[in-house]
Amino acid sequence: MGFVNKRWKYFLTSALVLVVAFIVLLPPILSSNFARRLILARINEKIPGELIVNSWLVGWSQGVLCRNITYRNPDLGIRVTIPKITCSHGLLELATDPKNLGFITVDSPVVEITSRLKAKPKSGPAKIASPRPRPENRKGKEKEKGLSPWEGMVAELLVKNGQVNAAAAGGKIIRLAQHLESHSFLSDGVVTFDLKFAAGDKKGRVAAQGSLNLPVRQGTLPETLLAQVDVKIADLQLKEILATAASRGDLPTGQGILNADFNLKAAGTRDFNVQGKATLNALRLSGGFLGRDRPVLRNVRLALDCDRKADRGWHLSRLDLDSDLASLHAAGEYGAAHKQLAGRAKVNLPVLFDLFPHLFKVRKDGRLKSGTLDLDVTLAQVGRTVKLTAGARADRLGGVFHGRSFVWNKPVSLWLAAEKNGRDVQISRLDLEAPFIHARGRGDLASFSLEASADLKQAFREIKKFFVFQWSGGGTLALKATSTLRDDHRYQVDTNFTISKCTLFHSGQLVLPPHQLSFTSRVLVPRSFPWQQDSPLDVRLAVSSWPGKITLTAGGLQRRAGSFSSRYAVDTDLDLERVADLLQTFGIIHRETTMAGNLRLQASGFFDRGTLAVRELDGKIADFVLNRPGLAYHDRNIRLLINKPAAKGRQPVFVHSLAVSKNRAEFFRTGAGNTAVVFPGHRLFLRNVHVEAALGKMTVKELALADWQRPLEILRSGIKMDVDLKRLAKLLRGMGKLPPQTGLRGSAHLVFDVSGQGPGEQRLDSKLQLRNFSLFRRKKKLYADRNISAAVEMQGRLFSGNAVIKTVALHSGPLDLEATGSIEGTKGKRLLKARGKLTPDLKRVASILHNRFGLDLKMTGRKTEAFILQYPLDEEGAELKKHFEFFTKLYAAHVGYLGLDLSNLDMPVYLEKGVLHMDFTGRVNGGTLDLAPELTLTSKPFLPCRVTAGSSPMSGCKSPWSNSWDVCIRCLVCWQPHPVNSRSGSIRFHGPWFTRAAGRPRFRLFSMSAGSS
Repeated sequence: MGFVNKRWKYFLTSALVLVVAFIVLLPPILSSNFARRLILARINEKIPGELIVNSWLVGWSQGVLCRNITYRNPDLGIRVTIPKITCSHGLLELATDPKNLGFITVDSPVVEITSRLKAKPKSGPAKIASPRPRPENRKGKEKEKGLSPWEGMVAELLVKNGQVNAAAAGGKIIRLAQHLESHSFLSDGVVTFDLKFAAGDKKGRVAAQGSLNLPVRQGTLPETLLAQVDVKIADLQLKEILATAASRGDLPTGQGILNADFNLKAAGTRDFNVQGKATLNALRLSGGFLGRDRPVLRNVRLALDCDRKADRGWHLSRLDLDSDLASLHAAGEYGAAHKQLAGRAKVNLPVLFDLFPHLFKVRKDGRLKSGTLDLDVTLAQVGRTVKLTAGARADRLGGVFHGRSFVWNKPVSLWLAAEKNGRDVQISRLDLEAPFIHARGRGDLASFSLEASADLKQAFREIKKFFVFQWSGGGTLALKATSTLRDDHRYQVDTNFTISKCTLFHSGQLVLPPHQLSFTSRVLVPRSFPWQQDSPLDVRLAVSSWPGKITLTAGGLQRRAGSFSSRYAVDTDLDLERVADLLQTFGIIHRETTMAGNLRLQASGFFDRGTLAVRELDGKIADFVLNRPGLAYHDRNIRLLINKPAAKGRQPVFVHSLAVSKNRAEFFRTGAGNTAVVFPGHRLFLRNVHVEAALGKMTVKELALADWQRPLEILRSGIKMDVDLKRLAKLLRGMGKLPPQTGLRGSAHLVFDVSGQGPGEQRLDSKLQLRNFSLFRRKKKLYADRNISAAVEMQGRLFSGNAVIKTVALHSGPLDLEATGSIEGTKGKRLLKARGKLTPDLKRVASILHNRFGLDLKMTGRKTEAFILQYPLDEEGAELKKHFEFFTKLYAAHVGYLGLDLSNLDMPVYLEKGVLHMDFTGRVNGGTLDLAPELTLTSKPFLPCRVTAGSSPMSGCKSPWSNSWDVCIRCLVCWQPHPVNSRSGSIRFHGPWFTRAAGRPRFRLFSMSAGSS
C-alpha cells in the first residue's frame, strides 16, 4: 500500500512540475527566433508574397507585441512596412476566451506601390493532370456547413498614422495618402468600419464608412456577404495618382481636382447597386500617348446609377457624362432573357481638334470653327435575335483654310441597321454618304451586295483641309462586293475594285504615275468559321498595278492551337525598274541606285503557327541590271530554284537530302524538310536551294540558323558554290569591298559543311579550290597560280566554346601549310591556337614582291619548318597585338639584293606582345652575317633617323678599306618602302664586307634610314 502511494505522489509531483514548466517556458518558447521562423515559414507557404517579422514578444498577461513587420509582393508591386503591432490580450486571456481578440493597434503603417515584376516564362508547358474521382468526404462537408470562425468573435482594430507612397518615373517617391486613420469593430459576424485619410498635398480628403455582414456558415463567403459603403472624396488632387499610373504604362501625367459621393450596396457577388456623382475640375494632361498635346478640360461631370440582380442581370438606369469636349448619355439592361442598350453622344469637333492637334495631326494653316459629331446606338436582344441600329453624322462643318472660309454643304453620315439570329446576319441598311464618297450595302450573308464609288482627288483635297496628310492623289474608285451561299454550305465573298487613272504622291513627289489599279478577291468561308477548327476557308487575291502583278492563293486556312495555318501559292510578275523607283521614294535604297529587269517568281508552301515553309520556288530575273556609284552589274538570266525541274519529256523525280529531327513536333516546327522561316525565335532553314547566275552557281542542300540576327552561328549547313572570280571582283569593287583597279581571274569552287543537331557538338568540313587564279592591279599581273587549295576540318562548339581543329591545309605555289590546333574559351573571349608545318617557296615569293613593289630581289629556297600560332578571335587593336603570338623559322638558300649576296640564311621569327624578334645568320659576300632586329608594333611613330658612313655613330670603326671590320649600330632601320609605324633593332656586321677590285671597293654602304611613312 505504501508503494502505491509513493508512485501516485511521484506521478502527481512530475505532472505538477511539467505544468509549471509549461506555464513558465511557453511564452519564451513562442517568443524565440526558432518558433518565429517556423511559424512564418508555414504562413509564407500559404500566402502570396512574403511576410517578415523582425521580432515578437508573447506573454501570459501583457499582450502580444510585434516589431518591424514587412510584407512584400513583387508580382503586384506592393510593399507594406509596419513598425509595431500590439494586441491588448495575452496568452491567458486568449486561452480563457479565444473568441475575444481584444484591441489590436497597427502603428504607422507605410504602403509602397512599386513597379510590377515581369513574370518569367516557364521552361515548359504545364502538366495538367486528369481529375480523378474521389470518395465524398462527409465529415469535410459537414465542416463546410458548420459555423464560420468569426461567429461569436469580438475584435477591435485601430490603424494610426498610416501613409501610402508610390514610385514615379525617375525613382521619385510620391506620397499618395497620409494621416490614414481607420477604426473597425467585429462583433458576431458584423464589421463596422470608418476610414479616412488626407491626400499627399494635405488639401484633399477621402472618407469611407460602412458595414459588412459576414456569412454565418463556412464556404459561403462570396454568396452571402452583405456590404454597404459610403465613399466621399473632397478636393482630391490627382497629380500624384496620375504620376503613379504613368510610371506603370504609357499614360499621361497631369493634375485635376476630384469631388465625388458614391454609395455601394452588395449582397454577395451577384446583387449590388452603385449610385453617385463625381466632378472633375481643371483637368490638365500631358505626356504619355498624348505626345506634344496639352489638353485642358475645365469641368467634367459624371452621374451613375447601376445595379445588378441575380434574377434580372445588369440594369443601367443612368450614365451621364458631360464636358466641354463631349457629352454621353446611356441607359439599358443586360439580362439572360432580354438585352437592351441605348446611348447617344455628341462631340464638339472644334474643341476636339484644339485639344489634340498633334494626336490628330491637325493643320496649322487651317482651323475648324464649327461642326459636331453625333453618335446614336441602339442594341436590343430578345431570345436569339439581336438588333443593332447605329448612326454617325458629322454636320455643319466649316472653318478657314489658307485664309479662306469653307463650308461642307452636305453632312458626312454612316448608318447601319442589322439583325443577327444565331449565326445568320441580315443587314437592312448600310449607307455611307460624303461629298466625295457614296456606299450602299444590303442583304444577308447568303445574298449580300455592296457598291461604292469615290472621287479620290476630291477626297484628298477635302481631308487635307483639316489634317496634315503626306499622301495625295487622284482617280475614280469603283467597288463591288457580293456574298452568296454555295451548294457546299460555304459563303463565297467576291470583291472587285478598280481605280481608273490612279495617281499617288507622297510629300509632293510622284509615287505612282497614272495607271489602272485593280484588285480582285474570292473568299470561300464555311458557316462555322472560325469557331470550329475543321472548317477551313480558301482565299484568292490578285493585284495589278504599275509595278506589276501579284496573285496569292491560300487554301485550308484554319485556326489551330490559337494560331492560323494554311497552304499557299504566290505568282509574281514585277518590273524591277519601277520597283526601284518605289524603293527610292520610301528611302529604302539610295537615289543613285537603280535596277532594271523583269522578275517572275512562283512559290508554294504552307504556313503554320509562325512557320513559313516553302516547298517549291522558281524565280527568274531576265536582263538584270544594277547600277550604283562605282558598280554596274549586268546579268542576262538569274535563276533561283527549290525542287529543280526535271529535263523536258521526262517524268519529274525529286530527290532531297534527308531532314533529321529529334521528334515529330521538331520536324514540323522547322518546316517539315522544306525551306522555312520560323518567325518566333528568328530561325531560318534553307534546303535544296539552287542559284544560277553569270557570277556562278550555288547549291544549298541545307543551311540552318538558330537566329538570323546572328548569321555566323550555324546549326547545320551543306553548301557548294562555283564562282567566276572576274565577275566577283567587279561586284566587290562596286560594293567597296575590293580596292579600285584590283582585279581577279579564274574560278573558285567552295564546299562548306557543318553537321550537328544543335548548338552543342558540331563538325565543320570546308574546302576551297582556285583554278587558273591571277591577281591584277592596274592591269599588271601581281600573282598567278594554276591551282590553289585550302581545307579546314574542325569539331566542337564552333561558334560559342571550345573546338578542336583537326586539319588546316593550304597548298599553293608560294606556300604550303598544314596544321592542327584548337579554339579555347567562351563566346566573346576565345583564343585560336595552332601548330604545324609551313613550306614557303622563296623564288615565288620574290616574284610576287617584284610584281607588287618593283624590288630587284632574287631568292631561292624551299624548306619545311614548324610554326606555332596563338590568335585572339574577339580582340582588336592594342589588345590583339598584346595577345597575338607567332613563331617559325625560315631558310633561304640564296638572296640577292642591291649588291648583297646572301646564302644559307637562317631566319627564326618570333612575335610576342607586339614585338617582332628576328635573328638572321648566314653568309654574305664571302663573309658572315649576324642580324637581330626587333620591330615594335606601336601606334606612336618615331622621328626619321639617318646614319651614313663616316658620321659619328661610325667613328671608331676600322678603315672601310680593310678586309674585315666589326661595327654595331643601334638606330631606327627602314627595310621596306612603306614601313609600319616604328622599328628598332640591333645590327652587327662581320667582315669581310669590302674587297678591293682595281683599287675600288666592289660594295659600299652609303646610308641607312628609318622613319614613319
